[in-house]
Amino acid sequence: MRRPNGYGTITKLSGNRRKPWAVKVTDKNINVPNGKKQVRKYLGYYATRKEAEARLVEYNYGLINLDKLGITLKELKELWQVHHYQVIGESSIDGYEAAFKLWEPLHDMTFESLRHYHLQSVLNEIDLSYSSKSKMRALMGMLYKYALINDVVIKDYSQGLVIGNKEKSTKHKPFTQEEIKRLFKAQSIPYVDVILIQIHTGMRSNELFAGLEIHDGYLIGGSKTAAGRNRVIPLHKNIEAMVVERFDKYGKLTEEKLTSGMYRYRFKKVMEELDMDHLPHDCRHTFATEMNKTKANQLAVKRIIGHAGSGVTENTYTHKDIEDLKEAMGYFPDLSPLL
Repeated sequence: MRRPNGYGTITKLSGNRRKPWAVKVTDKNINVPNGKKQVRKYLGYYATRKEAEARLVEYNYGLINLDKLGITLKELKELWQVHHYQVIGESSIDGYEAAFKLWEPLHDMTFESLRHYHLQSVLNEIDLSYSSKSKMRALMGMLYKYALINDVVIKDYSQGLVIGNKEKSTKHKPFTQEEIKRLFKAQSIPYVDVILIQIHTGMRSNELFAGLEIHDGYLIGGSKTAAGRNRVIPLHKNIEAMVVERFDKYGKLTEEKLTSGMYRYRFKKVMEELDMDHLPHDCRHTFATEMNKTKANQLAVKRIIGHAGSGVTENTYTHKDIEDLKEAMGYFPDLSPLL
């Protein structure tokens, strides 16, 4: 059947090519002395005529954005981040940048030429944890969502990527009360005070340097979930002076622009010096464990920690709410030998 005018053409190129079938379409018309002249553009090259026919049909049904044809993975990511990076925090941006760097073998491939096996091969060949691969997969899913919305592709090849089974962590364990007492006695070591603050607030590591505000006896901040953002975090009496001192000195809790990686490094140095075996998340785990032993209102504890679910729906606070949270915080054990 003869194709309509302007539909596009399929030709087989000469030579021993892996993808000999070329698809060309009209990009634009330009004025010439004798009328108009078509400027044509290649949609791509394909291994079989069937693939070429399918691509031409996609184009004529408006499923391909000719303006973005030939855009590379790296270029598409740069377009995606223009808006997305305006609505997330710096630690999230750092996470996306780290995840994208791991896709480096595909950075210069055109996005529409990517297939599931390209993505899966990178994941298979990289020796990283489940968590790291999960972040890679999540980012690729976001890029495909952007590409679908903007008619760069019509299929999401990030679906069905296999990253293995999630490891059951046996590393996380709470600090003992004796260890917390040792930390109080070791405050001359840099960053011990930050570790104590994290233990006594239950904050996630990235929340320590995520734009906290100090108020009378509490902080406002948090991240990750709707229940976690902009929540009230009461200050236990044993660490309130440490927090105030840091805000007086630096205008924030930490004196420099930290990343999660930098904090883990400083945390590890403290653990080595004190001969302790913990990870930063153990601080949050310690707070939850200690509070679970007390008679504190557990809904209030969940609001302090920033857990979603179980009645925690939004962070709007009355004066009584804040006082209730402070009361709950008062149940955390007094382990400072200095008070």
